[in-house]
Amino acid sequence: MPEIEVKETWKKYWDSSDLAAFDFPALASYQQPIFQLLRDIIDRQKVSTVLAAGCGQDFVSFHLQKHFKNNLRITLLDIAEKILVYNKALFERHQLAVDTAEASVFSMPFSAGSYDLVFNTGLMEHFGPDEQVSMTREILRVLKPGGLYVSANPSDRGRIYKYGMATAQRKGTWEYGVEIPVRSLQFIADQVPDISDITEIDRDFAGQLHFLGYVSPALRVASWPIRAIARNQRAGIIMDATLGKVLGTYLRVSIFRKNANQSHVA
Repeated sequence: MPEIEVKETWKKYWDSSDLAAFDFPALASYQQPIFQLLRDIIDRQKVSTVLAAGCGQDFVSFHLQKHFKNNLRITLLDIAEKILVYNKALFERHQLAVDTAEASVFSMPFSAGSYDLVFNTGLMEHFGPDEQVSMTREILRVLKPGGLYVSANPSDRGRIYKYGMATAQRKGTWEYGVEIPVRSLQFIADQVPDISDITEIDRDFAGQLHFLGYVSPALRVASWPIRAIARNQRAGIIMDATLGKVLGTYLRVSIFRKNANQSHVA
């Protein structure tokens, strides 16, 4: 999907959203495992600089900065000015530090090797393979040698998620433009020599249940108890390992490590 179409889709989405309704945001079920994963990476890797590339409404970065007591340098980048203004105001209301940049993830206004960790959630699925490779090259350019890029995207293995999406598309109620579920991003590592390795994991069985609302609002309500239980990290992992084996999970998480011997993408 061309970048201009993605920009227009999300500009329309954010313009129609009641962002003022969120003052102290709770992590959504799909954001909880991403937050936990990034929190552990930041602890283990001694990360100090974080870039949310294509941030959207970024509650994950908000909770990371809160958890680490304002000790991270976090930058939020997006093509939509409205969502950046919202995010910055949210951080400032809670005395949390953040930088913002209105720019394309395909051409970012940062020097090479600026960040220890780059992440995004729900971005790759809006683009084709060539654009996914191009995006990753640019992300690796701004990533420090040995740094990590974490990309969490809707999974092609998520049967409930795909059923809900197909129902919404058939009804004409799908809001998110073209969305191609991700099976694997391994092919990117095969094409970009600056990647030293890639790990892929499946997370968030319960997050799929949100999409039952496109089938019937009653089904979404009925799923709330399961989604609430999944907020517990241990319970969520158990669901992913059991129910997720049969029905898939909502997220396919790809973790790229940049070659420690390279300062930029060739």
